Amino acid sequence: MTPLAHGAGTVHLLCAVHNGERYLLDFLDSVQAQTYTDWQLWLFNDASRDGSAALLAAAQADARVTVLPECDQPLGVVGAFAQLWAHVPATAPYIGFADQDDVWHPEKLARSLAALRAAEAAQAEAGPLLVHTDLEVVGAALEPWAPSFWRSAGIVPEPATLRRVVAQNVVTGCTTLMNRALYDLAGPIPLGVPMHDAWVAGVAALGGRIVAVPEATVRYRQHGANTLGARERVTAAPLWAQLRRGWRALTTHGAVRQQVAGAGVLAATLLARFERRCTPDQRDFLTACAAMPTLPWLARKRAVARLYCHPEHGWLRNAGVVWRA
Repeated sequence: MTPLAHGAGTVHLLCAVHNGERYLLDFLDSVQAQTYTDWQLWLFNDASRDGSAALLAAAQADARVTVLPECDQPLGVVGAFAQLWAHVPATAPYIGFADQDDVWHPEKLARSLAALRAAEAAQAEAGPLLVHTDLEVVGAALEPWAPSFWRSAGIVPEPATLRRVVAQNVVTGCTTLMNRALYDLAGPIPLGVPMHDAWVAGVAALGGRIVAVPEATVRYRQHGANTLGARERVTAAPLWAQLRRGWRALTTHGAVRQQVAGAGVLAATLLARFERRCTPDQRDFLTACAAMPTLPWLARKRAVARLYCHPEHGWLRNAGVVWRA
């Protein structure tokens, strides 16, 4: 793909860094190896205590890399990405998220941008759009775990309805690319939401469109310190993997309730920001989902079964979720 002239199709990439020294160079090298070269990488050092600051300073030898001033105290993932979000230039046409420990396939930006442009061209009016892709799951040394994160995690990315995105965010932040219309609609990122990518995906599902590209464009590194990610190496057949996920849902203390609470917070925040542009069905769903975590025991389980569970997760996994909710 022939790169666009600078400023016409520049992709602005936002990456928060926190104690990322071990894997940061791999990520930076993979961005610099992109076949689509018209990009700007914005980095924010979230009070790292390792050698990340020196690596970030050296990275600015590439004029396409900018490191924002860091804070004394860590802001956390959402706060760090909110800082980055606020520094996106007013003329930026395309914006994406990135993670410090992943390795991008060389065609990652080219594939995502082509999909985004095609989606824009297919619409009579270019509204808010978000493109995301599948990922290849790898271990700390980049050893293969699973060729598809979607398949191994039981993610069905389409249709990307508001209910599906709020209950189980199908969008992984490091694969995302959005147009300016979505950036303007979604910003600023509220600090109380569970994750920055969940917020943007929720806004896109409510007021725009989400396009899934069924191709792995990122080597999704799992190393034990991920904020989120794949839970384990995938070696079992699908049936055994489903049984394992179901058993985990039955026995993992607090995790399911935390996830349900996060969905409730996301729903409440979306409703507070966008109630006037919601359809009646969207408003009813968000209201019910926001109330779900605080309902009495039996009512909460019924609400989780109705609002949070999806058929493709299988009856065992859904039963485990309802039991733990």
